[in-house]
Amino acid sequence: MPKLNNVPSQDDLEGRFSFIDNEILKENIVIALRYVFFLKELEEERELPGPFSYSIYKNIILHIAAIVEAVIHYCVKFHLDNGIIKNEEAMSYQWSYRDAKKAYEISESEVLYTAVKYKKFERFGKSTRFQDLNRISRRINILTEDLFSKAEKLKEERNKIHLAGLKTVDDYYEKGQVESALKDAMLIIVRVEKMIQKY
Repeated sequence: MPKLNNVPSQDDLEGRFSFIDNEILKENIVIALRYVFFLKELEEERELPGPFSYSIYKNIILHIAAIVEAVIHYCVKFHLDNGIIKNEEAMSYQWSYRDAKKAYEISESEVLYTAVKYKKFERFGKSTRFQDLNRISRRINILTEDLFSKAEKLKEERNKIHLAGLKTVDDYYEKGQVESALKDAMLIIVRVEKMIQKY
């Protein structure tokens, strides 16, 4: 069993996420991040057959992506809850119709109606998808274009959990991918922290 020399303490990581006021969310993020460090240490201290290493790397990337998704969600919610942005500025919309009234019967198979066409905006909530979170955070300048690309890459890696949709064998992940995912996640987390602390 590894000695967990490189797994930060709960307190240290909670301090890193002090910009998050939601204690349950903060604790869940810290648990996931400690698990990432545990898996890294486990893989580094053991000589594991390829498939096990690949699976550990994939698991790490999935948890990193989940942390990034949670942090972005928190930041968007913070901006909405504090009136920094309006739902209509953040969310996409579809055209919808109301108050339809029959105006004129053209024939037995055609009728002319009048109606009010309006934009029906989606509502932000717990079920807002990672893909939408990334687009929203770019739209309202939480993420730069570069950080948006990094978040999208993490989202795509995370989506590989859906085995039925894969077009290739999902058996090749490298340590470099994990390091890159951690680096990208840290850049996104730092940006989110700044975007919250400025208010």
